[in-house]
Amino acid sequence: MRLHWLLFGLLLAMCAVVGAAFVIASDPPAAAADGTTYPRAGYPHPEFPSMDAGGPGAARHEPVITVAWGFAMLQTAFLVGCLAFGVRRRERVGPIGWRLAGCGVGLAGILTVMVLTYANYMASPAPGLVLGMPVPTAWFLYVLWPFQLAFVLVFVLAFRAAVVDDGTLARFRAIVDARRAGREPPADG
Repeated sequence: MRLHWLLFGLLLAMCAVVGAAFVIASDPPAAAADGTTYPRAGYPHPEFPSMDAGGPGAARHEPVITVAWGFAMLQTAFLVGCLAFGVRRRERVGPIGWRLAGCGVGLAGILTVMVLTYANYMASPAPGLVLGMPVPTAWFLYVLWPFQLAFVLVFVLAFRAAVVDDGTLARFRAIVDARRAGREPPADG
């Protein structure tokens, strides 16, 4: 399958998932244990009327948490696909593709753990803290955020071999030298 069609398919799938989230979220929420129903859009906060309160997180987020996880997985695949699209040569991604795929699997794993810890956090009567943060937030700040550097490292360490190899660099220098000398660049450049 050509990469651009895969990326287009991922975009369509993301649109479908967002549409599904709106349909699922439009269902009226179930009543809480005390019989109170909380609208999905929230209700005026008792002390600060200009701010909306949303009610219990588990009741509001349980119907869409799986859809949110699916959207995160599609976004991860789209990110890796776009990065691979930028480094392909002659319709092939080459060895950097395996490194990008590994980063994508790592990112998908971290996002999955974040969603699972968030689901447990909502259901827990006494959620724990990690370095002063709720567990899902700690995953975000201390693991997900620094992990983005893995993609940067893949490009920094593999750029010379994957994008600008010796042959490409020699052709580029020949074109620059020809332009500076006022000649036509070589035909293969």
